[in-house]
Amino acid sequence: MKRLINILLLLLGFSAVSCNGDGKEDEMVCMYGVPTVDFHLIARVVDENGNPIKGIQVLDGAGYELFSRDGCFTDSDGKVDAKGSEHGIPIYLTFRDVDGEENGGEFEEKLYEIKYHEVNQVTEGDGMWYEGCYKITIDKIVMTKKVKDPIIWDYAPFDPAFVIVDETLNNIAETDPDWLLNIEIEYNGETYKVDPALKELKPSTMAYVAGPAELRYDEHNKTFFIFGEFTMGEDGEFKVRYKEHEWHIRFDTNILGQGFSESKVYINDVETKAVKGAAGEDYVLQWFYQLIIPSEE
Repeated sequence: MKRLINILLLLLGFSAVSCNGDGKEDEMVCMYGVPTVDFHLIARVVDENGNPIKGIQVLDGAGYELFSRDGCFTDSDGKVDAKGSEHGIPIYLTFRDVDGEENGGEFEEKLYEIKYHEVNQVTEGDGMWYEGCYKITIDKIVMTKKVKDPIIWDYAPFDPAFVIVDETLNNIAETDPDWLLNIEIEYNGETYKVDPALKELKPSTMAYVAGPAELRYDEHNKTFFIFGEFTMGEDGEFKVRYKEHEWHIRFDTNILGQGFSESKVYINDVETKAVKGAAGEDYVLQWFYQLIIPSEE
């Protein structure tokens, strides 16, 4: 029974058995504990130019507090001088920037593997659970600044859509089935028309890079036309003709930043707002600029 108890104690981490001279077990000394070691860390943290970095937190390799609950941080000279106690000498140290842009900028976290020559024992252990005190001296920890990816805002091209309506705002597409063939646009010395052989305008593109100026239609709704695309931030003007009628279109577009932009359209020198579903409820929801055919006097 005693042998069985001894084996069980060893498996549980207890040590061990004292024997007399004849090898008989006459006394059991039970010992249970966890090895501990003290260590003293001295290190200096600098940036890539050798400048000291203040406020860098020092943790163990897993990112946990190693020295105190209040944290261990480098001073204004980038130095850390701290003492701790653990179950063994740490193999890795984590150096973490916790103050953002303060103290020289934001730095990448660094996991540092302690080298053999950087560890020296200064106090012997007691031969039991205490394994002594070790001094860890790291000459220099170099941290690199975080490289932030610049935000590149993607602005959609300006792509104005138009409907031609009579004085009562009825879409002329309802009364003129060939209305698209009667559209003519003059822009930068070029004239744009619909190919009579196609009797269709090209579908609008989904690309966010402005393509060449061209007449297009929405494949779901052929009661309006689109002329563009124009790069957001540029200004321009063109003329639209339908039979004997003509409209002068001028547009100003501006990039406001942070993903926002604005556009203004002037029809015959009058600032005009786009309206949704201008041609009526039967059409796809779309923002249109209305080109109004004046009533005959």
